[in-house]
Amino acid sequence: MRIVLIIVAAVFFLSVPLYHSSDGEHRGDRKRARHMLDSITAHARQNSFGLEIVRYEFETAGNNHMAIAEIAGLMADVGHHTIPLIKVAQIAAETKYECKYFSEIASIVVRHLTESERVVDLARMARDARTPADISELERAIDSMEGECELKTIAEAKTYRP
Repeated sequence: MRIVLIIVAAVFFLSVPLYHSSDGEHRGDRKRARHMLDSITAHARQNSFGLEIVRYEFETAGNNHMAIAEIAGLMADVGHHTIPLIKVAQIAAETKYECKYFSEIASIVVRHLTESERVVDLARMARDARTPADISELERAIDSMEGECELKTIAEAKTYRP
């Protein structure tokens, strides 16, 4: 019995990612994120279909609600790279823990004008990162991709027209 308990505890510990948010995401942040998402979708003048997909992802997500709402905000404000933003929202929604990297990755999506799938791969890396080595590799990949962005700020991305 004692060995089983130790094994269960070890499996649980190893399955918990090393970068959980302790912001109380399930308490106030989900409510704030819902309010933010409602406001974004009510005032959006573009990408309404994409925003509905992101809203669905928000509703089905167990975590990362604030990141998904921020992705919706980028989608409404920027107007390009809708499909890669939807993919990042889907990955954030399916992630079983709170991950601090999805908002940053979404920002890269709209500022990196080429090779969108490589940027979406960063979201997959974030979802799958479990060890300090994985997280370190993810952070290096994010930094590298940041350096490749053709647009350096979100403001530039908002005014860019493909």
